[in-house]
Amino acid sequence: MVVNDCCKNKAGAFSSIKHGKSGKSSIMSVTEFPPLLSEDDLQKYKVPLRWRDRCAAYFALYHTCLIRQSANSSVDCKHDKHSWEECENLDYIRRQQELKQVKEQRRAELS
Repeated sequence: MVVNDCCKNKAGAFSSIKHGKSGKSSIMSVTEFPPLLSEDDLQKYKVPLRWRDRCAAYFALYHTCLIRQSANSSVDCKHDKHSWEECENLDYIRRQQELKQVKEQRRAELS
């Protein structure tokens, strides 16, 4: 197993996502956010501004897979796409919970 090159020397949950020769990840679900990518990595992997969030590392993996897929049609990127979408959903839920907490705090302050 080899860690995808966009994740080398990164700490945290993302370093545990490993890819074998098939390009498939050994982890089935996203439970933590990966560490944030540096500005250099974001530019290197051509992550659009729209997707430069907590899940940018998963987007970089997916985008890299799509590039490999265009060169070799036998590469399957479904899992990378699913991991990125799952991370985006997890981030959405986190933001909703934070908003709920802020609203509750403001209600408590006004009471």
